[in-house]
Amino acid sequence: MFSSVSSITEHAQVDDETITKSWEDYLKTVPEKTQIAQRLLFAFGERIAILRKLEQLLRLELVDITTAESADNDLILNLKSLEHAQKIKRINRISDCLGYAETKYQYVYELLRHLCVILRLELELSKELQVADIKKYRKLIDNLNSELAVELTIITDLKKRRTFHNILVDLVKGEKLIEKLDATERQLLREVRIEMKKIVSGKLKQGVIFNLARGVLRAIEYKIHNSIGNAPDHDPGGVSTYHPDVDFEYVNRDEFVTLVKQMIKIQRISDAMSEQMIRVFVHAFREWYNHERK
Repeated sequence: MFSSVSSITEHAQVDDETITKSWEDYLKTVPEKTQIAQRLLFAFGERIAILRKLEQLLRLELVDITTAESADNDLILNLKSLEHAQKIKRINRISDCLGYAETKYQYVYELLRHLCVILRLELELSKELQVADIKKYRKLIDNLNSELAVELTIITDLKKRRTFHNILVDLVKGEKLIEKLDATERQLLREVRIEMKKIVSGKLKQGVIFNLARGVLRAIEYKIHNSIGNAPDHDPGGVSTYHPDVDFEYVNRDEFVTLVKQMIKIQRISDAMSEQMIRVFVHAFREWYNHERK
């Protein structure tokens, strides 16, 4: 579900029970990994066999964590750079942004994608723990425990979704595909991310992306604060009820893409914004709005 459509089709014929059993088998590895982390703290001289067992537990039927798709590399680097509390906050923020009915598949997909990356980081640590320096070894044990805690947070969030197993089956079998950026769009995304960071820090105050982002922010504020209570025919794409995460809900809805296109038309920058570039801008804006906006 995290790589190409062709690889997903390989799982299209897998029966629901097999997928569910694979997930349940994975869940059984979590307490065992926690025990291993505790044993490793006092097993510096006898760790090789224990680490081998850890690696065995990390090799799962549902996903091959030994090879990271290029699309996940940015997320791996991002999570590596975050402190433990920031990782937990990021996971909780996904629930705030996507934890409602309309985006239930995206919500589960994003949590599973983060879980996959956490498992890859644990596998990296299992190899790094063969280090000869005992001080560094103890620091790596702390890192492993941190990743295990994040992993448990993700699992807890997924368990709250009563329909999780049905959603998991649909995603694995490709019956519900999540739209992903292609290689060219991922490169564009890296460039737009740089511009977004400069905009947020105040280092960039002009240009197409700056004007579009500012216009979109103002439009979101209008939709949220001025459209509440309006009937849909008065304000198509507006919001009619208020709740604490209504702005996140709006930004992650399909209507937000329409809003961006309207703003592009208003600003007369359609020549600079191909459909591909619009997809990238929407992705970058949602990424910032969901995870980095104060």
